[in-house]
Amino acid sequence: MADNSFSKLIQSIKEAADDLATLEVTTFTGTLTAEVAPHGKIDWSKLRQTAATGGGVTLVASTMVFPDHDVETYQTSLAVPGKEEMLVAHALTLKAAAEARVAFLRLVASSVGLAL
Repeated sequence: MADNSFSKLIQSIKEAADDLATLEVTTFTGTLTAEVAPHGKIDWSKLRQTAATGGGVTLVASTMVFPDHDVETYQTSLAVPGKEEMLVAHALTLKAAAEARVAFLRLVASSVGLAL
């Protein structure tokens, strides 16, 4: 039993490290219907599926920043109303997410006596 708990802990730490290693910001537009759960939260997996199948939701932009600072960015070539404003919002969200990531890592580092 202890080995199983330890394995789960190690897996959980690995997943958290993988999640912290990359930063992803994705911007959608469209009409949400089935993607909103009864409690008002967005079901992101359904939203991504809807966007992939053309179900009234469009992927406007997606950016992935990797630990080595490589960046992959996608922007739709479709004529989407308000696209320029959404791309500005996407860039601002990416900047805010990166700043939040750095602040979080500094907090964690300082809690274990490291300085970043």
